[in-house]
Amino acid sequence: MQIGYIGGLEADEVLRPLLEDWQLEAKHGDFGLDVDVDKVLEGLRNLDQGAIIVCREIDTALAFFAVALTESIVGYDLVALERYWYSSRQGSPLAGIKVYDEAVQWARRRGCSHLILVASNLASAMHDKVARFCERRHMRLLETAFIQEL
Repeated sequence: MQIGYIGGLEADEVLRPLLEDWQLEAKHGDFGLDVDVDKVLEGLRNLDQGAIIVCREIDTALAFFAVALTESIVGYDLVALERYWYSSRQGSPLAGIKVYDEAVQWARRRGCSHLILVASNLASAMHDKVARFCERRHMRLLETAFIQEL
C-alpha cells in the first residue's frame, strides 16, 4: 500500500469510485438528506488550505482522508479539521488507519495544535467503530451534534 497526496481533477478520477461506494453505505436517507458524489467532489476540489491523502494498492484507491486547516473558533490555535474520511470495505482495514496517521503528520508539519475528527451516523454504520478508534487513540469527545428536519 502506498500513501500519497492528490488534488484537482486527479481527485475526481481517483476518489469517484470510493465516493460511489460510500454513497451506497451512507445512511443519508435516515436523515432526509441527499448525497451527491459530484457535489462532494466539487467541495474536495475547492478544499482551501487542505490536503487529500489517499492510500492506493497498485492503481486502486482503498481509502482517503481530506483535511483542512482552520483557526480555532475559541482561540488562536491552528487546527486541522477532517472533512471526509473513508476506507473501502473491499480493501485492507489498515488503509483507513494509514491515511489517518498521515493526516496527523500533515497537521503536525503545519503547526496545528489539534486534529478534529467527526464520527457521523449519517456517513455510514461505522459510527461506533470510528468512535472506538478515537477512544483508543486517547481522543476526547468534543461535542455532540443533532439534526432536525424542517
